[in-house]
Amino acid sequence: MKDTQTQENFIELRAKNWSFDRIGKELKVSKPTLIAWSREFQLEISNLRALELDSLQEKFALTKMKRLELFGEKLNSLKEELDQRNLTDLSTEKLLEFILKYGSTLKSEEVMVEFRQKEDVTENLMKNLGHTVARWEA
Repeated sequence: MKDTQTQENFIELRAKNWSFDRIGKELKVSKPTLIAWSREFQLEISNLRALELDSLQEKFALTKMKRLELFGEKLNSLKEELDQRNLTDLSTEKLLEFILKYGSTLKSEEVMVEFRQKEDVTENLMKNLGHTVARWEA
């Protein structure tokens, strides 16, 4: 049995989408052991992967929530401007074009909110492992 530190390293590397081959070489652990760990620590890997993704999004781009907020604010500003205008300074077509563009962008940012349960993570992992085993057997 490998030590806890090796298993924690496995979880971190797997969360970063490293392949079993690459992790095996790095940690000097056999592929069957890594696959067993993947089953055992699937929830930890999934959660750490989500944290990694969140961190990258925070670092390199605005989060979806922030983009929704910014587009929503801009859309409201444009609508307020349209309400105040007598439409002589800017063509109606141009102002309406901006409203439609921001409204469409805001709509594209909508996401379906769904909560995951431990069983969902287990099903997903088992399906992915099934594809991996099928490739080995081929």
